[in-house]
Amino acid sequence: MIFKEFICPFTKSDLKLDKKKNFLKNKKNNKFYIKNNLINFLKVKKLNSEEKKILKEYDNFSDNYDKWINWMFKSFKENEKKSRNKIINKLKIKKNFKILEIGCGTGRDTIFLEKKLGTNGKLYVQDISEKMMNILQKKLKNNKKIVPFVSNSDQLPFNDNYFDIIYNFGSFNEFEKPIKVLLEFNRVLKKNGKVLIGDENIAPWLKGTNYAKIIENNNNIFERDFIPLKYLPHNSEEVNLSWAIGKCFYIITYKKGKHEPKLNLDLKHDSLRGGSFRTRYFGKLEGIDPKLKEKFYKRVSENKNNVSGTLEKLITKYINE
Repeated sequence: MIFKEFICPFTKSDLKLDKKKNFLKNKKNNKFYIKNNLINFLKVKKLNSEEKKILKEYDNFSDNYDKWINWMFKSFKENEKKSRNKIINKLKIKKNFKILEIGCGTGRDTIFLEKKLGTNGKLYVQDISEKMMNILQKKLKNNKKIVPFVSNSDQLPFNDNYFDIIYNFGSFNEFEKPIKVLLEFNRVLKKNGKVLIGDENIAPWLKGTNYAKIIENNNNIFERDFIPLKYLPHNSEEVNLSWAIGKCFYIITYKKGKHEPKLNLDLKHDSLRGGSFRTRYFGKLEGIDPKLKEKFYKRVSENKNNVSGTLEKLITKYINE
């Protein structure tokens, strides 16, 4: 088991393994315990009431989770292996990638993600529920390519720019702080790294149909009208939205770009108003009488000038008098 690659999720400082290998600790002596090669970074006392509620729901559901997933795929008449691989293949995973799976649950996607990696690849799998992770570990059978850990999704125990891929399917709608979660994804993701998130949402063109009503009547989680495009980081590129598994799960993929989109702020407008992005946005004159403004625009137009340039000349002349 690799421990040296983890950092403290709260202070972002290095961690040290104790001599008996029972826990990792930071310089402030905060301890993160290790049990059966599973590191637990979750501080339940620091969770708010909604997060504690979600944790309890997943813990209580853990023993029946696999049974429910089996039923769900049968209900949509879909082959789980083919459906999950179709989703995963959107990421074009290379064999040497470092992948972070968020909300891995009992490992329904984990087993397919792992098969995409070679001997030099590594798959880190996270969940908030230790009970879910215990079920997953029984399936892993000490697989050396997979590193499981328990934590919150918005406080990850890794350095910046660490992962090639972040994968989260089936839990994003439960995140109380989606913006904070996606910013944390952005922090630990390498430049040009890719993210996939997906969860329940019936495709818009099916809303209101008998098909949708039957599904929503059976399970109200499908009533949610939530597609988190507006929460993506500002440097996101190559954003793609699609639907999977009976057209009842949205899939968003995007790449981490270098920066936000850029503008030529000083490119002049060839128009009556004139000016540029910069002068129009940052150079507004307040409190001008509307009638006076109208007369000014008319005079400028008659002289075949532009408003911005004429104002700058008048203001410059006034300053220099």
